[in-house]
Amino acid sequence: MSKSLFDCPNCGQAQLIETANRTLQCPNCGTEYAPPPPNVVDNIMARAELQRIDRFTRRAEGMADLKASEEAASQQRTQKFLDEDRVRQEMLAAQLAERHRQERQMLNGIIIAAILLVVIMVVILSVTAPR
Repeated sequence: MSKSLFDCPNCGQAQLIETANRTLQCPNCGTEYAPPPPNVVDNIMARAELQRIDRFTRRAEGMADLKASEEAASQQRTQKFLDEDRVRQEMLAAQLAERHRQERQMLNGIIIAAILLVVIMVVILSVTAPR
């Protein structure tokens, strides 16, 4: 026998006790009652509500973890792109410096060639000039 959640409708004083033959009996006045039928729809709705709340609670807990992991992954991707861009910028700077060096060498060669040409022309003019 176990205690029920219902109070006796006759005397209102005690909780009803479930008997061996599944009826409810008041320990105070001895009146027996048939147990109320369970409300199946309410039980199903209560269970569904608990499952929904549990599902949303689990999902909310998982969202914080998901957001943190995605934020970390995003920061890693950003750092990777920044590192790749830095390497690309360094390569471009090195290529530009090499191009300037090559341009200076070419300009120096042109200046030397022009000076030699002027010297050769002066020598030719001085040799062929009438005396």
